[in-house]
Amino acid sequence: MTRRMSSNRGPNYGTARTTPGAPPPYSPGLQPTNEQPNRQPFGGSAYATPHNIPGPSPPESFDEYRHPEACPLLSKQNRGAVAKTWVIITITCLVTLAFCSSTMPVTWCDDPVDPGVRHRILKEWETKERQYEHERYERDQQRLQWELEDMKHAERLSEWEQERLLHEEELRQRQRREEEERVRLNLAWARVEAHHCTTYATREYTAQLTNLPADYKYRLDACRVTPLEIHGITYTPRRCEEHGQTVIGYWEVNENEPDCRPWWNWYKDKVSCSLWDYRA
Repeated sequence: MTRRMSSNRGPNYGTARTTPGAPPPYSPGLQPTNEQPNRQPFGGSAYATPHNIPGPSPPESFDEYRHPEACPLLSKQNRGAVAKTWVIITITCLVTLAFCSSTMPVTWCDDPVDPGVRHRILKEWETKERQYEHERYERDQQRLQWELEDMKHAERLSEWEQERLLHEEELRQRQRREEEERVRLNLAWARVEAHHCTTYATREYTAQLTNLPADYKYRLDACRVTPLEIHGITYTPRRCEEHGQTVIGYWEVNENEPDCRPWWNWYKDKVSCSLWDYRA
């Protein structure tokens, strides 16, 4: 037999009981609280239930709990302080970075383990090696050019030396021939004359070269090499002049010429006219 149990379920069964005037459960005005509800002691006449727990006072309006997105999170004063803090941090970082960049050497960042660093070092080494090879090639070319110039200079010196020796040999042979010709012709100086003094202790002399054939080609050369003895000393002419068929030689002798020096002829001792002579 089925027994029906009666109950006092009304139309509001299953709905939460709320205190009159309290906000609904979903209202944002409801905030969690740590306060414990007032419970009756054990054995009391009543117990604290969700239906009789006193809730917060209801808000005057729902807009009081609204927080629109356009409303700033910080006040103007707080925003200014935050901006100043960020400015100070930024300036400090920039100063620190500049100081580290100026004091730390660049080589600290050259980590050989880094492939990029190894590649850069290899490129620099290859560039330096190519530059060194180019400089060595230029030095080799310059050394070869200097060697060629030295060889040409040595050849020119050898040619000049040969020409000098040949010229000296020709000169000696010519002097020998002239001397033989002069001896064969028996050339001599005649009509030696002393002239006025030209400078201090120097007198000019002239003489005429004799036994000189009229068709002789080296007349002046024979004059220059024929010596003349004056005051026991042999001199060669300072210059030679040809006057028609006559050849004149000129000498300037500055030895043993006392007449070309100033000298005192005589002197006279006059009577002394001092004061002591009058007193005597």
